Amino acid sequence: MDDSGKSSNYFESNLFNENPKHKKIKITIAIFIIAIILLIAATIVSAILYFTKETKKEIQKENDKKQSQEEYLLEINGFKEKWYDIFGNRTINISYAENNIIPNTYKKGGPNYIPDIEEPNGGKDYTKYDTNVYDLYIPYSSLYRKDKHNGIMLFVHGGGFENNTKEETEAFAERFAKLGYITANIEYTNSLDKYKQRGFFRILDEMTACIKSIKNELKSQGFNESKLELSLYGISAGGQLILTYAFSDKNKLLPIKYLVNCVGVITLDPFYWYQTAKPNVTLDHINNYTDIEEAIKNKIYVQIDWGWFVLYMLNLMTGKKYTEKEMGELVVNNVIQTEHRIYKDLMKIGKYGFPKELIGNSTIPMLCLYGGNDGLVINYGFLNKHYIENGEEKNIDIVYMKYADHSRFHNGIERDIIAMKEMHKKMIDYAKKYFTHD
Repeated sequence: MDDSGKSSNYFESNLFNENPKHKKIKITIAIFIIAIILLIAATIVSAILYFTKETKKEIQKENDKKQSQEEYLLEINGFKEKWYDIFGNRTINISYAENNIIPNTYKKGGPNYIPDIEEPNGGKDYTKYDTNVYDLYIPYSSLYRKDKHNGIMLFVHGGGFENNTKEETEAFAERFAKLGYITANIEYTNSLDKYKQRGFFRILDEMTACIKSIKNELKSQGFNESKLELSLYGISAGGQLILTYAFSDKNKLLPIKYLVNCVGVITLDPFYWYQTAKPNVTLDHINNYTDIEEAIKNKIYVQIDWGWFVLYMLNLMTGKKYTEKEMGELVVNNVIQTEHRIYKDLMKIGKYGFPKELIGNSTIPMLCLYGGNDGLVINYGFLNKHYIENGEEKNIDIVYMKYADHSRFHNGIERDIIAMKEMHKKMIDYAKKYFTHD
């Protein structure tokens, strides 16, 4: 074989028969690269599994928390079992109008007649509406003490006198009936579409008619009417109604032992309506009136834009249909013109419909609920100042929700479990303390 043949075989041998040393190095590198890839893959898989596991834990934790809250709410609101199958009887939609009439007590000759203002509804009695009903819960335990004292809790819903029904307070009525108290929740006329009847005063008459009906219903079942006692619970607009009713000296059908004021309105005077200047800027030191005045002075609390609100409430309270043009005369650059006839109309009515104007020397024991982002916390400041000045600060108490606004208190304040627990506990404490137990 010649030299060229040897050369060909040499290259062929080197091409197809790689040097074992080089081959070993390449295999080692390949194994190393594969190991790194597998290690990275394993790390990624482990990380995914870990974060998936942790995410599942967080989700489960949140679900457990949510379930725990829901279970608690179900328990305290009475939805775990049918109340009337175990604890007593409930009668729903009892009409509190007699012969389809709600007496207008503000007419001439009526017990609440006010000569300073025109007679609501032209001095006529009110025709019954389907909403003039209430539910009554009577615990079995109370049937064994008909001759003894019995406390009645009447729950009055909110809704700005425009919406909501007695269903808003149904859970409260059911729960406290389980504890042995007679409870009721009223549905009243949402009257903003009936201005000519001066809706607010009509609702006060409806409350009076409802309490009278409750008293008569219990009397017909053998309860000693002279030993029936009353507490009133009101939310927002319902708070204004119960405070107005309680602070009025007229037409008390049952002794009022205490009040539960849940974000209740004490006045519709625009100068007492504020909002926080910034989100989550709260008024933590609300135990005296000076703190609130200081907050207003330092513009922590600022007045809201009043145009629509004043129109809304003026129409309700006065029974007159003020126009937007007239409101433009009342509110100029967001400043209320106190000398304007419309403002004077509102305040003239307010003397008989605003709790702030009616409170007098009253210091009825009161449990309040207000939130730090609700301008109505100022209302609590006024009430607290009044009780302190009358030497009865021990008669007023508050459950304070630091970051809550006004709307959070509707539908049973379910969004704050801690405050819910505290509120219900204090309501029980008040019932034990102020109702007569014999």
